[in-house]
Amino acid sequence: MSPANGNSSSLPRTADIVILGAGVMGASIAFHLAKRNPGKIIVIDKDHVGRGGSGRSSALVRMHYSFPPEVQLALISLRMFQNWQISSPIVIAAMGPWTRPLLQQVDCDLPIECEYHQVAILRNTPEMKGGGCACIDSVTETYFRSDAHDKFLVDDFYGTRPVDPDDFPQRASDESLEGIIERACRRIPKLAGAEVMRGVTGVYDMTPDSRPLLGEIPGISGLYVCAGFSGMGFKISPAIGLVMSEVVLDGKGRTLDISAFRPHRFADHQPIKAEHEYVDD
Repeated sequence: MSPANGNSSSLPRTADIVILGAGVMGASIAFHLAKRNPGKIIVIDKDHVGRGGSGRSSALVRMHYSFPPEVQLALISLRMFQNWQISSPIVIAAMGPWTRPLLQQVDCDLPIECEYHQVAILRNTPEMKGGGCACIDSVTETYFRSDAHDKFLVDDFYGTRPVDPDDFPQRASDESLEGIIERACRRIPKLAGAEVMRGVTGVYDMTPDSRPLLGEIPGISGLYVCAGFSGMGFKISPAIGLVMSEVVLDGKGRTLDISAFRPHRFADHQPIKAEHEYVDD
């Protein structure tokens, strides 16, 4: 089964069944036809999948109709909606702050909390140089780094909990940014005259020991988790992808042993504690 836009140069020359329209109806027809294996199915749309009425629908799923066949169509569809996410022997949950509520549906409650953070992006003053190293300053409880050659990024160590990852402020508050910058100025006084260009907000998926949860979920064969990065995820993502692929395919990390990050370590009362921890951890 292949989706294709209306560009004739990208279309195959033959098919067993052609469906015009890649909205919810065309997609549903193609899905159910494919389960019967009738041959090559082509879905054609003049634009993108779901770009028309489907993408602009209010998307209500309701059962109340006055005509019995409509009620039956809605009830059959409801059961499909409730039992849809593809059959697979292996599932890897790498959804950051959304991981916990989803896995709770399969009786797996991971200790992940959402934490709200705000970052200030400043324009360098004429006296400031671009480049330089990043700094994590435990005294002011801020970290900062250069951003390109003319900007500076500043954030603090600690955010606000709890927060809904689907409903958090998309704009940083002026008061919060001022507080972060004021503390960073104790370390870099020249920041006092820097222009605040914008604020960035986001959510961390935090664990009790501020380390990620990596590996298979005990008691649920084939379900793996890769979440709870607690603000460190970006920098280690290339290696995480490599080692998680080894865990799934080889049964363990070959490049690096990541068993210490096992998801059930808190249930085992074995949180990670480094020999020489940061004093602010």
